[in-house]
Amino acid sequence: MSLIQPSCLGTGYHIYMDNFYTSPKLFMDLANMKFGACGTYRESRKRCPRGRANALTKKCGRGSVRWIREGPLVFVKWMDTREVSLCSTIHPAFSGETVQRRVKDRDGRWAERDIPCPTLIVAYNKHMGGVDLSDQLIQYYSTHRKTARWYRTMLLHFLDIATTNAYILHREISSANQVQPMAHKDFMVELVSQLCGMDKAVKTTEDIIWRRHTDQLLLGSTASSVQPPPVVSAEPVEQDRPAQPTITQDVPCAVEPVSPGSISSDESHPELSPFPMLPSTPAPAGVNSPGGSAIRRYPQRERRLPKRLDL
Repeated sequence: MSLIQPSCLGTGYHIYMDNFYTSPKLFMDLANMKFGACGTYRESRKRCPRGRANALTKKCGRGSVRWIREGPLVFVKWMDTREVSLCSTIHPAFSGETVQRRVKDRDGRWAERDIPCPTLIVAYNKHMGGVDLSDQLIQYYSTHRKTARWYRTMLLHFLDIATTNAYILHREISSANQVQPMAHKDFMVELVSQLCGMDKAVKTTEDIIWRRHTDQLLLGSTASSVQPPPVVSAEPVEQDRPAQPTITQDVPCAVEPVSPGSISSDESHPELSPFPMLPSTPAPAGVNSPGGSAIRRYPQRERRLPKRLDL
């Protein structure tokens, strides 16, 4: 309150503020000094109405209004897509104003309809747009970076304010001269190019590919990750044929004929036992067996030499 100039008091000035600054006590003090105020408020602030008897609910239709007055200060709640809460010392609660909103019909079609709106909300949207719009435009193309020095942050914020004000003036001048204003991004690019004294660079396909390759190298990717383009040759290339599988055939080994009586088992060595006898097979041609008996063949895997032989 000490920052307010006394010469401005009682001269018809009105202040519009957001919920960060709004306070019922502040509004009453300004009203006693004949200084009007209007703004949104938070229900958690002191002396703000918190009654639930006649509060807005989700079942309330769009355009529903609730209000309460305390002396010159009026509190209003209005249901739009969500609940909006404002207070003011210079406006009535409702004077018959309406706003247009898109509402879905029962058939599922969207249509424009007039919805009742409190007077102070209409005035707030009309006069409060400057501060909110400036803060919104600053966030789009901000130069703010995290720094260890507080004065650098302040300098960058002042630079954002200057560029945003320049863009707002550009739009005002363009509308006054009936000229289509530039987009915000195009305006920032043109401003930077003029301040730096350089032309706007036009990106080509080669520049984009080179930039992408440079970014990969800067990010620490190895040279193996960048594959060279395939080389197309007109000459036919001889392809390696797959190796042919090698076919092997088992050849039975020749076994000398052994008489069944030549091998005996010893009672002192119970672990010795005669060889297991396989089914008899006819003798091959050119091999004579003693006693005219058939040759018994033993596979090499099955053959085991005994520890003791009685000859």
